[in-house]
Amino acid sequence: MRFKLSVIIFVLVSASALATPSFNVGFSPSHTALENVLSVVNNAQSSLDVEAYTFTSKQISTAIVSAQKRGVNVRVVADAKANRLNYSAIHYLAQQHVPVRLNNNYSIHHNKVMIADGDTIQTGSMNYTTNGDTHNAENVLVIRGAPEIAGKYQVEFNRLWA
Repeated sequence: MRFKLSVIIFVLVSASALATPSFNVGFSPSHTALENVLSVVNNAQSSLDVEAYTFTSKQISTAIVSAQKRGVNVRVVADAKANRLNYSAIHYLAQQHVPVRLNNNYSIHHNKVMIADGDTIQTGSMNYTTNGDTHNAENVLVIRGAPEIAGKYQVEFNRLWA
């Protein structure tokens, strides 16, 4: 009986530990915002959906291409007007065969979101730009182990992707 009770307690404690999301916060210009963004990209295993306003960061775009090369299903939706210039990393991503769609349905597509593996979300004010990391006061929030929240972001991403 004592063994069964120990097993039941272990299972309940383990299940509650698995159900608890973890949170990471980063800020710029201290580079912790960029570190959090790169952590989401570099740890994605099966899927990575990205929404961006302006996108010029070589570090982030290179990490996204690397994720795709290691088998992660990557998709990117970005603001059409903010990414039409030649220096946008969107052009590099498209050249590397990352599926990209430019959104011009709104005055601006101002979301900065990543959804990874159906349970991780990165959001915040930081544009995926060098200035967003080095010159601006920005923030990034990463929530891991939260499939219910990720699902809500996924529905919105899929609507924008369609």
